[in-house]
Amino acid sequence: MAEFSSWISFGSNTSSKFEEAIAKLGALHERIPSAAKQAIHDELDELTKQAKAKLMSEPVHGLKQTGLRARIAAGIEVVPTDGGHRAQVTVDDNEILPIPWGLDVASKGWKHPVFGRKDSLVHQQGTVPWWSETMAQAQPDLEEKLPEKIDEAIRETFGE
Repeated sequence: MAEFSSWISFGSNTSSKFEEAIAKLGALHERIPSAAKQAIHDELDELTKQAKAKLMSEPVHGLKQTGLRARIAAGIEVVPTDGGHRAQVTVDDNEILPIPWGLDVASKGWKHPVFGRKDSLVHQQGTVPWWSETMAQAQPDLEEKLPEKIDEAIRETFGE
């Protein structure tokens, strides 16, 4: 009587291709968040440069300059966060803390002493929305650039 095996085996190369596909998907799983974070960083870096340029183009009021705009511009930076990156303005002096936003919002402004004389306060308004208008560009720009970065990561991973 003939014996029959309870299992059948076929020789094929599909298991190595399947393992290769799984490895590529794993690499893509790592690459997409990294590409997205890099796109966000690059966009914020460009926008902070634009914000600095707009701030420095704010007209000077009066004859004398105090270097205030330059001090604020020096505090504009892109910083890493747990979820990616953030653009921020950091100033090292509590007395000038409200000034970056006063410069940005032309309708609000800020009060400050004239060249350090605390007995002589003036109200000043910014004329260029250097931060809010610039950063408002981030979302539409990223909505355009993120899919491009994801597609690029897919092409690099799968060699297409």
